[in-house]
Amino acid sequence: QPPPIAREMPHDWLQRRADYYEEVLADHRAEEPSLKALKRDICLQPDRVQCWAMRQALSACLGWDRFMAAWKPGDLILTSRQKVRDRAQMLLFERHEKHFPDVPYLCYIVPRIHGGKT
Repeated sequence: QPPPIAREMPHDWLQRRADYYEEVLADHRAEEPSLKALKRDICLQPDRVQCWAMRQALSACLGWDRFMAAWKPGDLILTSRQKVRDRAQMLLFERHEKHFPDVPYLCYIVPRIHGGKT
């Protein structure tokens, strides 16, 4: 999904301003039928609706405790929020230190640039 354009959803912005606009409804990336259905159902829905639908669909996923127990060095995670990233990082460092003390770990640092922005 493209980022907002002038603080509007790209779909809305393009429909009003583009000479030609066509929505591609075929999903060529998702292979799992249930994922395709979820993506189809939340397409162009407000964030609140999308989040609710994803929470319902993902309720059977691994879960945080089971994820932490299964995590091993070299596994990567992706977070969408800084608060989640900071919490995950702290817990993963603790797990690494306790369960993999002899395995070096990579540390990714984003330096602060003058003005407080990264």
